[in-house]
Amino acid sequence: MKSRLKDHFRHPTYLRNNYSKLHNLTQESMSVEEYTSEFEKLLIKCDLQEAEEQTIVSYLGGLEPSVTDRSRIPPISPDFSGAHYRVLYTTPSL
Repeated sequence: MKSRLKDHFRHPTYLRNNYSKLHNLTQESMSVEEYTSEFEKLLIKCDLQEAEEQTIVSYLGGLEPSVTDRSRIPPISPDFSGAHYRVLYTTPSL
């Protein structure tokens, strides 16, 4: 029922626009926290049901190379929150 209501009231291009935003999201001038927040919002809007590894690759792919180079240490846990914390704690504060 909830799904049918979403489909009925949601603009036809809503999902496509959010998938595009998620796919093209890059950190650029955002902090790691801002980037992570935007990434998580888009994940929720898109209601993605993908493997955790795919989510991690998408997340790391949008980060600045200088940030991901520092976080190449093997993650503590193989999930999104583990990847986020690994990046957060290996990035120097600005």
